[in-house]
Parts: sequence; structure tokens; C-alpha cells
Amino acid sequence: MAPRTLADLVVHAAHTRPTGEGIIGLVQRFSWPEVERRIRKLAQLLIANGVARGDRVGVMRPKGHESFEAVHAILRAGAIMVPFDPMAPAEAVAAVLDDSGVSAIIGHAPTIKRSNALRSEVVELVMCTGNTETLNTDAVVIGIDDLDPAAGDDGFVEFPAVEPDDPAYLIYTSGSTGTPKGILHTHASGLAYAEATVREHSMTAEDRVAAMTGLHFDMSTFELYAAPLAAAAIVQMSEPHLRFPASFTERAAHERTTMWYAVTFLLQQILERGALDQRNWSSLRMVMFAGEVFPSAALRTLMSALPRAEFVNVYGPAEVNASNTYTLTGPPVDGEMVPIGPGLADAEMRVVDDLENPVPPGTKGILWISARTRMREYWNRPDLTEETRRPRQDGPDWYITGDVVHVDEEGIVWFHGRSDHQVKLRGIRVELEGVESTLTNHPQVLHAVAGPWGGEPGTLAVTAVLSPGTELDLRSLQRWAAKKLPSVAIPAHMTVAHSLPQTASGKIDRKTIRAELARIPEET
Repeated sequence: MAPRTLADLVVHAAHTRPTGEGIIGLVQRFSWPEVERRIRKLAQLLIANGVARGDRVGVMRPKGHESFEAVHAILRAGAIMVPFDPMAPAEAVAAVLDDSGVSAIIGHAPTIKRSNALRSEVVELVMCTGNTETLNTDAVVIGIDDLDPAAGDDGFVEFPAVEPDDPAYLIYTSGSTGTPKGILHTHASGLAYAEATVREHSMTAEDRVAAMTGLHFDMSTFELYAAPLAAAAIVQMSEPHLRFPASFTERAAHERTTMWYAVTFLLQQILERGALDQRNWSSLRMVMFAGEVFPSAALRTLMSALPRAEFVNVYGPAEVNASNTYTLTGPPVDGEMVPIGPGLADAEMRVVDDLENPVPPGTKGILWISARTRMREYWNRPDLTEETRRPRQDGPDWYITGDVVHVDEEGIVWFHGRSDHQVKLRGIRVELEGVESTLTNHPQVLHAVAGPWGGEPGTLAVTAVLSPGTELDLRSLQRWAAKKLPSVAIPAHMTVAHSLPQTASGKIDRKTIRAELARIPEET
């Protein structure tokens, strides 16, 4: 029987694949039936200790099999799962706790203590591994280090009847504006994404998915929901695996992973420092990337290093999960854009002008998306929900993405950047992401972030990371860029950096870098 909700996924995986590996943890390996029993036990503990349908329950721990089990135990209990970045500063944690009203936490004692999460008066229950005696709180604290699914049920616990339209998870994103907002998805929207992804990428129980993103990032829905729907095995990756690319590739190759799904920046780091040529990649069949434009030169090099893998560009704001995919037919040439592709499954696209009138094919405009994967609402933000929604009579409401795209005659969507990442320089509109994409095609430039320069109004500056052992001066970059960019978009200033700051989701922190570029130098 097909799953009706996200709460049914692991039961489905256990029935579909009763033997073999379900989750390859960092220390232990579990079959899907073993994972199912552990989740059931954890869900029983939640319900027995007062967690009710619709309550918000946070997951606050490093990645591993325990974090996967926590997510699905919360869904099984009918509660709303709220994932936290285990490395987030206390102020960011407090903001999410206050806004979401999390009343219970499943986590790891050192992570909870470091985040100072228990200063929140709304948290009444903590279930965690690690030394619980270190937690100074009036909340009920239950240690789950010795969780034994074979011990039987702790008394009779009735599981709630979870329905497709029930809220399932509340994920927070800073978005392009930097203001955190909660995105509330239902079981129906999450399951629609999983079903579309499994079909699109022909996922089966033979696949072995590398878990490459934190739970607090929306791309984790691939491993959390699509993988169990396909009954595929999940190879857990720790934060150190993802911080040290050679460590990741060693584990990914040893465990014969078949599918990767990661942000562009992580894949570029794997290309630069992952010792790809020292691994056996005969099992890897697909590499999916999302979150940022992949510079064509770097993408071409990665495709050459992993020649057996199919490369797929995935697009979709967290508000609609993934809505578009495009499978590359070959390596891109320098300066060539990679489209984000047609709509995934039943997703429909509309491109409109400033007056919200549809534009003809080939014309740039703002992308609207209508899909069953669409969120329910922004948590506690009815104003923002209505601002980004347009009613539709013959399908799911439109979501206004704020992304600038055009659609060609064949219905393929091409991404040009964020509407709020456009700037006017000397009266001319410049798309910063387009400038960055061009500059990273320079043979010596690995990464580039462009923005208005505080040292000379009306000009651009760029912060760049160069290929190891190379040098590049501003004049040389300008001469190269003059052949590819309009004069107003040629950087007037360049800073060379050894590395770039990252956001919590692993993307380049463009907001911080652009703020520094815009700062007026003290000597000016």
C-alpha cells in the first residue's frame, strides 16, 4: 500500500525492503525494519510524555542515524518537526525557538547545552543522548542513549491518525533578505516532492544515497523522504565529512554511494580538495546540484572527474521544494548557461512582467510556480504568505519566487538571478549573479562575489578565490572581462581571498561579502 503521509514512509520502506541495509550510520548499520522499530519506540516516548498532534518538536543534534529517527518519530507522533542547525549561534537558536513555539526537543546533550536552547521557557520536554546531568533546566529530561526497540511498548500508546493536509515540518530560512522566516509544509506537499523525485530520478531500493545536507536545510528532504519512499539505503555523513572533502569522498566511495545531492559550493570544494582521482566511482550514477549557479568551467571539470555519473541541475525555493530539473547532455562550454529545466511532475510555470502580465517566450520576467509541492504558509506571517501567493482556480495557488527567468520555445526555464540581486549602476541595470557566473569562467577564478563598491559609487567590486598557485591582478581580469561583460559590469576593484564565508546551508554568504564590498574605505 502506497504511503498517504510522511509518517508512513519508513513503514513502507520496511515492508518494501525487509532485508539488507536501510541506514548506514557512522558507527552502526540498520535494516529498514530495525529503523522502523526504533522510530516507533521514540514516537511512543514522545506521546507518553505529552507531545500531542500539532505540537512543534525540535531536532537539535549532529547528523547521524539518530537525527533521521528523530525526524520520523516526530512525524509519526503527529507533531510538527522543526530542524535546528547544530552549529548555529545561541541568538539564532533563540529566534527560531521563540517564533516556532517549540515545546519539546529531541537532541544531543552537548549540542543543546552549547546552543543555550533551554533558556526558553516554552520547552517542557527534552529527550536526548549524552550526559543529561549537564543540562540545567526545569523541563522534563529523558535520556535515550539506551533506547531498546526490542524491549516492547511502554504501556499502550495510541498513535494519532495523521492526515495528508496536516502540517508536517517547519523549516527556517534566511532567504535572500537575511530575515529568518518559517516555511510550513504539510505531509501532502512533502510526499508530493518525494514521489516526483523518485519517479524523475528512477530511484530504487538498490540506490545508496549520500546524506550531504543538514536537516535545517530544505535539500535534506531528499534523504529524509525520497530515499525511504524508494527504500534506498542512506549513507550518513557527519559534519566533519562535509567540512573535509577528502574525508567525504573516502566514505562515499567506500560505501558505494550511487546518488549525491548537494549545493554547488560543496561540490566545488570536493572537486578542489576531495582527491577524486584516488577513489573508485564505479557505483556513482547521479550527481544533483542546487542552490547556486554552477560555474561552467568547474562543472565541466567535475563531470570529467566523474565520467560515469549523470549530472542534474535542480531548482526550487524551499517554499515549493524542488520544482524543476534539467539533466545535462554534456559538459558546458565556457560562458554557457545551464537551464533549470522544465517543471518537475505536475509543476507549472508562469513568467510575468512588473504588472504581473505573462510575457512571451524568450522574455525575462519573474517566475511564478504552481505545484502540489507548495508550502501551506509562512509561519506567523500571514502578510508574507499573501504577498507571495496568487490564487488559481484550476490548480494549486501560484507562488511568486522573486527569481528572474525566461522560458524558451520548448518550455525550458533559464535562470538569470534574483530580482533583489539586481543593482543599477550609472542608470544601467546589472544582474550580480550574471557577473559572478561570467567571472568564474576565468581559468584562474574558482569563486567570485560581486557587488557595488563603496570606494567609487557607480562601480562594481569583486572578491575572488583563485586556483591554487596562481596569481591574477585587477588589470588582467578587467581586460578578460571586457570581452564578455558590458563596461558598467567590469569590476573596478578586486580583493583576493583564500576562502569565502558560508551560510548555515553551505552556500556562499554573499550578503556578508557584498556588505563588506559596499563599505566606504576609511581613507576615502
